[in-house]
Amino acid sequence: MMNAIVNRAKQFREKIYQFFSFRRDAAMELVDSLASNTQAKSVVELSLNPVHCRNYCSITRSIDEFYAGWSQKNKQPQNKQLMEILSECCLSLQKRPYNLFALDCTSNPRVFAKTLSDRGVVHAPNSIYNNLLIIIGHQYSMAVYLPEKLSRVKIRQFMT
Repeated sequence: MMNAIVNRAKQFREKIYQFFSFRRDAAMELVDSLASNTQAKSVVELSLNPVHCRNYCSITRSIDEFYAGWSQKNKQPQNKQLMEILSECCLSLQKRPYNLFALDCTSNPRVFAKTLSDRGVVHAPNSIYNNLLIIIGHQYSMAVYLPEKLSRVKIRQFMT
């Protein structure tokens, strides 16, 4: 059973690796660093993770080039391709007629960082001017698939 799990993980990693058009190795190190680090509060701290062998600049370059070659207005084909790769990892539904995902959106205030051209108005839990729940900065989102609780028999069937 362990070999099946390892082989499935290898296949998934290879699909993700091939998905990245530019800076594949740096992008995979970023994925590994994100997956194995729960305490990093900055790009620099993320780059200090033992699985990340490059400097912190490679992280921002990988992110900047994620949509390279795609028009700014039409990113849907690449998003759809990534969604298909990720959905292959989801177990088929047995009990409930819907998939369940958890979504977290976190704002990162950058009010005084005037050189960051991509910052914008984002939701903030604390009000600022005129009691508006907004702030200048970046917003980050994470979606997590929440599978059904399955018996060991169903898990073994999925792994084979």
